[in-house]
Amino acid sequence: MKIQVGTALLAALVLGLAGSEQAWADGAQAEAPGTGSIVKGIPTHVQPTTGALLFVGPDTQNQFLDCSVVLIGCRTALTAAHCICKDSLNAELCEAKELKELGTEDLRVFFQHSGIHHVREVFISPEYQRGVRSDIAVLRLSEKVTGIEPARANLKDGIAVQNGTEGIIAGFGNSGDDHLDAAIKRVGRVVTAECPQGIIEPANVCWHFIEPVSGPGSDANICFKDDGGPLFIDFGDGPVVAGVHAGGGDTCEDFTFAFDTNVFKNHEWITNVGGVDIGRDQCSILNEVGENNVTVKGAKGRLPRLEDEARFTFEIPEDTVLLRVTVNGDTEKNGDYDLFVGLDEAPTRTENDCQARGVGQFAACEISDPDAETVSVLIKHVFQKQGRGRSRFQVTVTAFGPTPDGLVPATPHNLRYQNRSETLRRFTWIDESFNETGFEIQRSLGRFTNDFVTRGDVAEDKDFFLDNTNPDLVYTYRVRAFNESGFSDWSNQCLVNADGPNAPRRLRAEEIGDDRVVLKWNDRSSDETGFELQRRVVGAKRFKQIAVLEPGDERHVDRGVDSDTAYEYRVRARGSAGNCIPDSRFSPRLTVETDD
Repeated sequence: MKIQVGTALLAALVLGLAGSEQAWADGAQAEAPGTGSIVKGIPTHVQPTTGALLFVGPDTQNQFLDCSVVLIGCRTALTAAHCICKDSLNAELCEAKELKELGTEDLRVFFQHSGIHHVREVFISPEYQRGVRSDIAVLRLSEKVTGIEPARANLKDGIAVQNGTEGIIAGFGNSGDDHLDAAIKRVGRVVTAECPQGIIEPANVCWHFIEPVSGPGSDANICFKDDGGPLFIDFGDGPVVAGVHAGGGDTCEDFTFAFDTNVFKNHEWITNVGGVDIGRDQCSILNEVGENNVTVKGAKGRLPRLEDEARFTFEIPEDTVLLRVTVNGDTEKNGDYDLFVGLDEAPTRTENDCQARGVGQFAACEISDPDAETVSVLIKHVFQKQGRGRSRFQVTVTAFGPTPDGLVPATPHNLRYQNRSETLRRFTWIDESFNETGFEIQRSLGRFTNDFVTRGDVAEDKDFFLDNTNPDLVYTYRVRAFNESGFSDWSNQCLVNADGPNAPRRLRAEEIGDDRVVLKWNDRSSDETGFELQRRVVGAKRFKQIAVLEPGDERHVDRGVDSDTAYEYRVRARGSAGNCIPDSRFSPRLTVETDD
């Protein structure tokens, strides 16, 4: 049985009835419900897919909160585009500035039940305009997040959001305009409403924060550093991510409003970028938060001005196979938190079973096969120049029970390669398993031939393989995972040194009107998987995809044009990304001008 954070669970949190998910351990001074980060929000250790976006300082490894995120795939998270594009008001400026300057080693994400993960790639919606539309970005993580079922997003088959719909907001932001208490995860209830003048619907989803009269957790609002977090709405089949926090009025508190980017209105771009990783309900064989054999315990605390550490002790199930302990704390005095964990004994800074030191507001420990009845946690708050001050924090302990015996590993997918030299190829794949002991890589000579021979094995902690090839020959590669119980199925077959389809020729306009352009071209291949047509206004920097067509198509009617406007078009044949076959080059550009 999975726990879903809907209205009923939120009500339980408000009443302090959330059971072991909100258990308090002895140690630091506990806070009353409703004093967490979001405006009128409830601090929580559930809502596992809501995470924090961390930036790493240029001269330190300290990781400090900047925004919130939501996990929608094993390696895919959403956040607000403006969290990345801090000085740019649209996608074009951001790509020219921030994305060029940003190193992905500067970005990480934190989840209370899995720890800290590096960001490998960042994608900004090409339609992004700050405060107008598509304030959304996709983060591709370096490794999959295990132990958490990704949230479902309101994508292709989703439902339009109507005003008056109840939802749940989540994030790690401040609890008010003048509060420096970000980094505490919390949830709150909102009801969608008509957007104020200047905020476009349905590109955005809004709610009002005017004279709230209900108790903590109701009539909530986002604040600074909640940006990028999720709006969950249950349309009848469980909660889905319907919005990504984008902004609001000049204040976080009474008599204001807030708005989210509408996920449904960006579903095509999100799906194209996220690919097969979106929609997965299991990221590994490891059990997930919400299942019966996963135990979550948590504590929240406040360190008075004269104290700089707190201790907690939690009981854990004796059959725990993996233990994760995390801490996240606020920035009231610009410090960072050190984490020390002990099994059946109180840890110290020098004697412990796991430690994470000097890492900023967030820290995480992971211990395999703990073989213990209790876990003890020491939190040390290291203050910076401003001196000592009160600090708030959350501690989360997640104990994962055993997985069923005799299970073969899951099938790896997305096998692909890069050229490292004229002959050397570097193969990578996505590891879908938690229980593999290694991977076997095979190849055969020719296109999709079956005379495979094993080229080598790699250890469980590797997801790449180097192999030499003859650049004049075509090979077919595949990979599978194995353990003591057997082998997974084979991955996709990846063709190496194969040419893509021929580029289409003679792109031309068969008809030009004031509201449409009829395009034709000559198909010169028999093995394309489709055609991609792109368009831009003459003088613009970037082409935009306007259609993906079937194999063999040689005609398209573009009805998305304006009158009396000059456009450039180009088309290419698509290869097969799943088989490592590249797309063709683009055709020569065609310039047309629509009628008045």
